[in-house]
Amino acid sequence: MTTELADTGLLISAFGEDEAGKLYLAHHGGQGAIYLISASPSQRDLTGQIGQLTKIPKGVKDKLAFVITVQNVGDLPITVKSQVQVYLSADDTLDVSDILVFNRQVKTKQLGPGGIVTTKGKASVASPSQGQFLILKVDADNMVVESDEGNNLFILQIP
Repeated sequence: MTTELADTGLLISAFGEDEAGKLYLAHHGGQGAIYLISASPSQRDLTGQIGQLTKIPKGVKDKLAFVITVQNVGDLPITVKSQVQVYLSADDTLDVSDILVFNRQVKTKQLGPGGIVTTKGKASVASPSQGQFLILKVDADNMVVESDEGNNLFILQIP
């Protein structure tokens, strides 16, 4: 039994999801040939970065100012607000010893595919901060179900 795919002339005899999570349609062509047409399911995905970092020494503290950019690199809109957090770290790995220096909810709700939102941040950290790292964690509250949770960290060494 076959079905025509939306007035395309393609006769579809099977469809489903493969082991990798890709959707497929099986089209039986002429002379018994089978063609598989696959597509990845649509998903949301946030990523971010820290830029425009400035550092002003103030006695025993360094005053840091920066701009955080969050982008939806997925192909579905984001439908909720999300948290960004910035940690101060002695190394380039986020762990329990790192100090939270900035936390803000960003307006990712209704952020379409390819959309970008920015927010300014400030932090006061112990001096000297040179050589330490700022680690940005995007979607820190895990409100967005994403296709790639592994791209939610951005690391910047303080000059």
